[in-house]
Amino acid sequence: MGKPEQTPEDGQRKPNPLIAELFERYTPLLEEAKRASKLTYEDAWVNLYQEEMKAQRTTAKRIGDDLASIGKRIGDGFDGEENEKSIGEAKKSLQDLNVQRENFERSTIAPIRKPADDCDTLIDEIVHRAARIEESTPLINKGLEDQVRKAAKSVHRPEWNEKTGQITLLVPST
Repeated sequence: MGKPEQTPEDGQRKPNPLIAELFERYTPLLEEAKRASKLTYEDAWVNLYQEEMKAQRTTAKRIGDDLASIGKRIGDGFDGEENEKSIGEAKKSLQDLNVQRENFERSTIAPIRKPADDCDTLIDEIVHRAARIEESTPLINKGLEDQVRKAAKSVHRPEWNEKTGQITLLVPST
């Protein structure tokens, strides 16, 4: 597995089976990621994502401001049930915000992001498998992990940008 075998009939080297598997399995995943990437640049997605992020930031800021106000009142010596009630309301608001974030992630972001994540997962899987093979048979497979890593660098890589909510296709590095 370390070096491609030569076939007697044509003298050409056979591709490494792990690298061949990487390309075979990666190609359809990349096509899905390209479709998802295209979707993330459409106005409807950009507006949906940006508005949700803005709403979450606004809510988080309001909660932070409320907590700062409570902290100031406590620091100024005003304690009592009103502060306890305010802290409870802030905690409930924060819990609601976390639920909102989790729901948006699960129902909206995750399905769009999944193809990009699947591409990364496949590359990691094949690279780790190559490392295990090389480790278990170092004389036969010396350099296998490096070969697989090099092959993985030769493909476009989809990357999720949390700030913009878009998937960018990174150009292969050499």
